[in-house]
Formats: sequence, structure tokens, C-alpha cells
Amino acid sequence: MQLSISAKEYAYPIKDPLLATIAATPEPMMIKVKDAPARIITVPRIVNRKISDIMWHDSETRVSAALQKKEAPLIFIIPGTGGTYKTSTVKYLQNIYWNAGYHVICLNSPFSLNFAITTSESAYPGITEEDAKDLYKLMQIAYDQVKSDIKVKGFYLTGYSLGGLDSAFISKLDEDEQVFNFKKVLIINPPVDLYSSVTVLDNFLPVKIKSKDEEGAIDIIMKKITTYFAARGEVGFGQDFLYKVNKLSPITDPQAKKLIGGAFKLFLSDIVMTADILNNQGYIVNKELNIGDPLLPYFKESLLWTFREYFDYYLYPYWKKNHDGRTKDDLIKAVSLYAIKNYIKTSEKMGLMHNADDIIINKKELAFLKASFGERAKIYPCGGHCGNIQFKENVNYMLNFFNNTNGE
Repeated sequence: MQLSISAKEYAYPIKDPLLATIAATPEPMMIKVKDAPARIITVPRIVNRKISDIMWHDSETRVSAALQKKEAPLIFIIPGTGGTYKTSTVKYLQNIYWNAGYHVICLNSPFSLNFAITTSESAYPGITEEDAKDLYKLMQIAYDQVKSDIKVKGFYLTGYSLGGLDSAFISKLDEDEQVFNFKKVLIINPPVDLYSSVTVLDNFLPVKIKSKDEEGAIDIIMKKITTYFAARGEVGFGQDFLYKVNKLSPITDPQAKKLIGGAFKLFLSDIVMTADILNNQGYIVNKELNIGDPLLPYFKESLLWTFREYFDYYLYPYWKKNHDGRTKDDLIKAVSLYAIKNYIKTSEKMGLMHNADDIIINKKELAFLKASFGERAKIYPCGGHCGNIQFKENVNYMLNFFNNTNGE
């Protein structure tokens, strides 16, 4: 029996899944906690590869650690696509868990610029099993840097969106490697079929413009995104994003889709251009770049790419070299939860928190999650994609999942 609840029982206020994805949780409905005394841990570039001069600022990676003065459990947090330890959702979760008595270490997403340069062995982020191995290595290095300062009584892991998918693969990897022997793993709003989910996001902001009206609408949306995220200093949805944009002009459903698709495209363009440069592909950059070279033309070119094209031109050819005879469909399955469905069904340590109206999964995928996790699944009726992570009821569930034996 899944731990699903009805809409009448659930007080999260935003019922439209697109708007929930953007707006997240209104501040009055969040649990207020004091800021954790986090410190930044610098990890030298793990991967030994030659990098372009224009990437000098990414010669190392950073993670955030908020530590207790007494013995405590340690939890790792992995963000969603493009997220870093500085992303507002990650900071909020770090504060929640630290105030609840945990040591907390927050990582960057494999689908972030810094991770692709400093930590990704292949420099082709997006192949889940390989991303999980890269994250697992980084987790060990980060823990090694703090373990002499703390006492740990058990390791835990959580991640949301793409970080949720990564966390499931890391949990399985840890069963074999047994470095951390995680006691509990909670995956939040993960895609089931990654290829299908990002295709949805690809389609929210089309590359090919069909009309002048659509061109004008997209231009308005991209200007809003650029202005808002420039002020924030990073790309990512904050809990009051929708309300601030709404002050400029009302948001309609089509505009909401373009806002979400536009943000995803900004994440993707960074990865496409970085993978192209690091692997000398030449699809976007066909020369050696030096400090001071204009990057705008290459960035504009990378904005025209979809994830499907990144998959076809970068990920699949790389993966196929080591998997002779395997097809594109094989890779699509390999980067999905379907690839580890037997582990998911039998792993008592792993739990799921998801939303029935999540915009990146369909009814078939939701049914798969319910069947696979059973009573270890907590399914909320609304919240869109990760919109309700900071909602009081969700936060209490997350804390209870880790604090209690049965996750109730």
C-alpha cells in the first residue's frame, strides 16, 4: 500500500503543476530554521585532463559542509539538473537537516558546468551509472577532508530531480563497494525515464520557431529569465520566482512552459558547449580557445541544441564504444530507473517522495514507481516538479523518514 494522500488532505496551495514547479512553496508555509554554519570544502580537480585556458576558473570543485560538534549521522545531498551547493533548495535542505542534528555535505549536480570539468571522468554527463560513480568518488574525497573533525554514526543520502535518479544509482553502487553502507536513501521527484523527461522539457521551449507570435513570446520569456537570474547570480528556481515575475506581467500556462524550458535550455547549453570543448568534438567550437576570446557566438550555437541532440551526437557515440552492439534504446533504458528496477523493489533502505502531477513523468511511469516502491513511496497529489520540497508537510516527512525505522 502506497502512502498516497488525497487532495483534500493536503494543504499545499498551488494546484497547477506548471506554476507549482516555478513558484515552489510560499514562504509562510515553510519551516523556518536558522542558517547552518556551513563551510566550503575545496577539492582539487579529480580528473587529470588538459582543459582549455578559458576554463581556468574551474580548476577545482567545491562542496558545502555543515557539521555538528557532537557525534551525529551524516547526510549527503545531491541537487537537480544544473544545481550546486549554492542553489537555494540545497541550502534550505542543508539548514533543515543540520538543525535536525545531522552533519550535512552538499554536492554539485553532474549536470553542472563545474562538475563536468572537474569531476566527470568522461566529460559527458548524463550517463547515470557513470555520473553515480563520479559522485561516489567525490563523496569519499569530501568525507575524507572532514572525517578527522567529526564523529559519524551512520550515513544517509538524498537527492531531488536528477539528483534523485543519481542517488538511486549511488545506493546500488554502495551495496557493492560498501564505503558508506547507507542506512537510508530518499529519492525525491526523480525522472523514471530520463530521456522521456528531458524530451518534455525540450518541447517546452522549441528550437524551431513556427511563427512571429511565438518568436515574440519566447523573446519576452528569455528576457525575463535573463533579467531575473542575472539578479540572483545563478540559474535556478527560487520559492518566490513566480510572484516576482508576475509583478512584471501575468503568467499564462504557455508562458510557464517557456520559463521552465528556458531555464533547462540554459543548463543544457553549458553542458553541450563544455562537452564539446573537453572532448574536441568540433560541433560547436572548432578551434583552441584562449582567455579573452569571445564566447557569445558559441553560447548562442549551444542554445540551439536539444537534449535529444546531445544524447544522439555526444552520449550515445561515446557509450557505444564501450558497449559494442548495443542500441540507442539500450542506452535510454540504462539511464533510467528501469535499469535498476529489481534493486529498487528489494531495497528496504530506499524510499521515494513524489508528486502525482509532476510534469516530467507520465501515468505509466507513476504506476511503475508505485508498484516498485510500494509502501516506501509517499505520493502527494500536487506540487508539480519539486515545487513542494520546502512545504512543511513534505519537510516533516523527509525528517521522519530518516529519523524513524519505518519512514512513517
